[in-house]
Amino acid sequence: ASEERVVATHEAGHAVVALHLEHAAPIERITIRGDLSGALGYVAYADPANRYVITKSEILDRLAILFGGREAESVLLTDISLGASHDLAVATEMATAAVVQYGMGPPELSVREFGDDKPLAEETRRSIDRATSEILDAQRARARAIIERERGTVVALRDLLLEKKVVDRAAILALGREAKDHG
Repeated sequence: ASEERVVATHEAGHAVVALHLEHAAPIERITIRGDLSGALGYVAYADPANRYVITKSEILDRLAILFGGREAESVLLTDISLGASHDLAVATEMATAAVVQYGMGPPELSVREFGDDKPLAEETRRSIDRATSEILDAQRARARAIIERERGTVVALRDLLLEKKVVDRAAILALGREAKDHG
């Protein structure tokens, strides 16, 4: 698969998962044109600035969206790109913070104050890793289920990205509606 096709598949996966999650921020546009930061493509969300309250549901949806690119590559291509491993690193960091700082794991694991760098007991570290893995596995499975169920939409969006390079909100919503009509 060409690099552009991999990037388009990856970004379409993020977007399609986001379209099917209740707590995901609305998508403004998707591009597979590279940017100055070195990103080969990205999905731009209309996330209101300065939000201090983020719910557990929003965190879980963000994690599922991060897995959307990887799962789209896994379902539609024969290999997984390095972009997918970057998403995995971000998801792992986010899930670990959810367990340790935001109380989304077992209560005894909410052990850190912001900036606390005291070493953790090995058993506590293993428990944190286990709780983090459970969250990641569940959100990866959620993303995979959406990608498999909405495979046609992922392919349609990927193909539109390959043709147009940039797809705006209206076109994404139209694709989503079209998929619903045919599904």
